[in-house]
Amino acid sequence: MDKQAKIIHTDGKAGGARWTLSGNLQGPNSTLLALNRSGTSFAWGAGIQAHWGPIGGRLEYEHFQMPYTDGARLYTAAVTFTF
Repeated sequence: MDKQAKIIHTDGKAGGARWTLSGNLQGPNSTLLALNRSGTSFAWGAGIQAHWGPIGGRLEYEHFQMPYTDGARLYTAAVTFTF
């Protein structure tokens, strides 16, 4: 196995995401619209990780749908140190 294959790892994930969506639109004298929904949706994502000795870096993307929205898209960047 070449050296680059040992330090770079990719992964994928799939599962469920529990979400809550709430908010309201206030008018001059009262609430015009109130929204309070919750549910569970299919979620999926992918990531790439690299290690250089005890230091590592990771990038991830996750996505799931929620009604009344364009969905949730999460981007994560992390640095790790293993001792």
